[in-house]
Amino acid sequence: MARLRMVPVLAIALSLLMIASAQAAVILSEIDYDQPGTDEMEWVELHNPDAVPMSLVNLELVMINSSTCTEYGNYDLDAITIPAGGYVVVGNYPCADPSVTFPPTNAIQNGAPDGVFIRNRDTLLIVDEVEYEAAGGSVCLNNPTSAADSGALDNYSIQYCTGQGWIEGIFSPCAENFECDPVSSKDSTWGTLKAQF
Repeated sequence: MARLRMVPVLAIALSLLMIASAQAAVILSEIDYDQPGTDEMEWVELHNPDAVPMSLVNLELVMINSSTCTEYGNYDLDAITIPAGGYVVVGNYPCADPSVTFPPTNAIQNGAPDGVFIRNRDTLLIVDEVEYEAAGGSVCLNNPTSAADSGALDNYSIQYCTGQGWIEGIFSPCAENFECDPVSSKDSTWGTLKAQF
């Protein structure tokens, strides 16, 4: 009888390990945090590089003010499942997932620098992160970029690009980044790292 009881326990443990592994692979792909006038269309795009759908249960999107290294926005991603190889936007944009609600204006601070990261609520491990407009280097997070969203253009964002890191360019919400080659390099890096989470 003891053997029969161990099989379900082992199956549950393996299932949980597979879920944790899949969650670690989500990538911050694109951020639009600055528009002309009042910032009303701010959003963050997430990418699933895996070949299977990815549940974001236990993950949260966190905004950080890099002047003080304090969190000012925290959004549960529990209700989101990203299709295999797909993209999802959270925030204020027509294609955004409706399960995550940003404030109507000024949801994401404009940098110099500020940051965004994805964190596992259970382990508190940071899954992916970026500190933008960080020309002088990192202040609070470990992935600084000097890339800056242009507040003079409605259709501009910062985007993660393979071999280039974060760049500025014409936005492409809910789709592969317009200014970039496919994100295969970062995908493969997370594919090898995700087992650590």
